[in-house]
Amino acid sequence: MRLCRASRDRGYLGLLRVEPQRQGTGLGRKLMDAAENFSARLAASPSTFVSSVRARPFLLLSHLGYLETGTAPFAPDVPAKVPWHYILMSKTIR
Repeated sequence: MRLCRASRDRGYLGLLRVEPQRQGTGLGRKLMDAAENFSARLAASPSTFVSSVRARPFLLLSHLGYLETGTAPFAPDVPAKVPWHYILMSKTIR
């Protein structure tokens, strides 16, 4: 998991993964809660954003309160076999 301040008012959450044998146990939600709390408390960020690959729609985080805010292309130096792009999502942390 990586959490860094992208700007004064948003944190970025990335590289979060739960091993397949531990998926469905609530671990991913606990990790997300911890990252959001860290962002809100220590990074003083009232919101956080994530990016997900469109080819993997099951990773979209709308069930955790994230809203789609746009898209972004892959970096031109990233080899891709199919035309993918990132889905950008954001959530206000209370």
